[in-house]
Amino acid sequence: MIGLSFRYRAVIKVALSKRYRIIPATTCPFCQTVVEAKQKNWVDSPTDCHMICNNCKKRFKGILQILDQNGVNVGSYDFLCPEQTLHSMKTILEKDKRKNLGEKYLHNLHPKIYFSLLKNFSTYRKARSLL
Repeated sequence: MIGLSFRYRAVIKVALSKRYRIIPATTCPFCQTVVEAKQKNWVDSPTDCHMICNNCKKRFKGILQILDQNGVNVGSYDFLCPEQTLHSMKTILEKDKRKNLGEKYLHNLHPKIYFSLLKNFSTYRKARSLL
């Protein structure tokens, strides 16, 4: 029974993260330059999710466009860098006095963090191991 339960939980985790296609929209709206999603291109602050264009040096917010399995747009969220994603997770843990967040909790209550986590770390487990 324990093996079945573990296997079931693993299937749920994979299904949740593979339900979506996450497309980063990191084109500068001022000069149309595509900015790579690398740490150096974000503002150096754990709470400011602006990116800095390499070409015109203006600040803008990177966006994650979320598509379902059928290609239908289900939402757009601010794109957080890995540092900001982890900082946000720590803040929620402390603020909500939780020991663990869980994928469903993040997905339902903090989708910006959840989708940034998937884009930056591929899985919840990888991001959780860095906290």
